[in-house]
Amino acid sequence: MKMKTFFVIIFICLSGCKEDSTKTERISSTDPCSIKFDADNYLFYASDDNILFERNKNKDSLSNVHLLEFKEDSVFLNTKKTLLPAFNKDYLKLEKEFIILNTMPRTLGKNRKSTDFLTKYDKDLQMILKRDMNISKYPSGNSFIIGNDDKLFYITDGFEFKQKPKLVISQIDNSFNILNQKIIERQRDVFKSNPLQSIFIEDFGVLVVSDLTYHNNEKPMFKIEMFDLNLNKKWDKNLEVNSVVHLGYSNSENKIFLVTKKAENKISFWDYNGNKQVLDYDLNNQLISVTSNDKNIFLLENGQEGKFVTKIDFLGKKIKKLEIPIKSQLSEENTNKLIYKQNQLFLISINNSKNLLTVTKIQDI
Repeated sequence: MKMKTFFVIIFICLSGCKEDSTKTERISSTDPCSIKFDADNYLFYASDDNILFERNKNKDSLSNVHLLEFKEDSVFLNTKKTLLPAFNKDYLKLEKEFIILNTMPRTLGKNRKSTDFLTKYDKDLQMILKRDMNISKYPSGNSFIIGNDDKLFYITDGFEFKQKPKLVISQIDNSFNILNQKIIERQRDVFKSNPLQSIFIEDFGVLVVSDLTYHNNEKPMFKIEMFDLNLNKKWDKNLEVNSVVHLGYSNSENKIFLVTKKAENKISFWDYNGNKQVLDYDLNNQLISVTSNDKNIFLLENGQEGKFVTKIDFLGKKIKKLEIPIKSQLSEENTNKLIYKQNQLFLISINNSKNLLTVTKIQDI
């Protein structure tokens, strides 16, 4: 019997964390579960798609990709082996396929530029297609692949030596051919046009936040731009902030929320037409992570009384404060992320010095 691929489905028991391939136990909100990984590997988590990458430090070796499935009281790790491309920038999980976007940096010579590659995998993470998108970009610039099975968009910065920086948004087909493209030239004295975050709002459009800070200018410049599904610009706004932390939306409320930092962290709310709400929500504590569902926003904060989760609605009204289980380890060396899946809030913590993944269930959301 021929086997083209080999993969192992690992059911990790997140209550006892037993290495048992057949059992699944309940996640305990009072006793977080820790999962140990190979010391030669490095962990990083793509929270939007529930993907945990366990990259082998040897770039030519197979790495593990764990597709996490969250249930009400359980988490499954469906583990597959693949050769991951270097310099991963973004990931998109479709119904039956998986896309990785990575940048090939070219930093030598006078005309420094880089290009992005899109690689498609099947459900078993076997490579189907790889394409150089052939758009020159700044070596350190961000790129995004967003959308769904019906609409795919590739977003990047455009870069050519001694030319105006650009924002390039391309609608692409299933073979990564460009169907439609929007190129927005920035002012010549703008140093960069680096897209920082981007989201796809189904049946409505594409939202992009970009960093337009001048070269050697102490005053940061950011812009938020909304495009329809045909890539026509609907509106844009300049943001007078020092940094952009998180971008999200609610389809039922037809609202966008943006977490920014100036003197302090603040959440601002906009409707889909670019009208800003008068009232903002000010965060009085250090912000660690943000996630949301269609009705509420969840903020992992670090205050004088410890770490906790704050739940607010899309009017900026505080609903409740959620306690983190006392046994949950949220040390400074950890990467801590809140995620909302299957009507439940989870806290994912990664400690790469110990090669440890910790999963905590947050109750009473």
